[in-house]
Amino acid sequence: MFNIITDESKKIEMVFLFLIFLVVFGMFLMGELSSSAEAVSVSESIVINLP
Repeated sequence: MFNIITDESKKIEMVFLFLIFLVVFGMFLMGELSSSAEAVSVSESIVINLP
């Protein structure tokens, strides 16, 4: 039973890390498409708005 729980938590953790990677990669692509300064300001505002 514990093995199933740990496996599920590992899957959730992998999905969470993958989502974070997608967000960072998407922000990087947006920065490349538009201006880098704009992407930096957006990332800074997101970090500031985090609880």
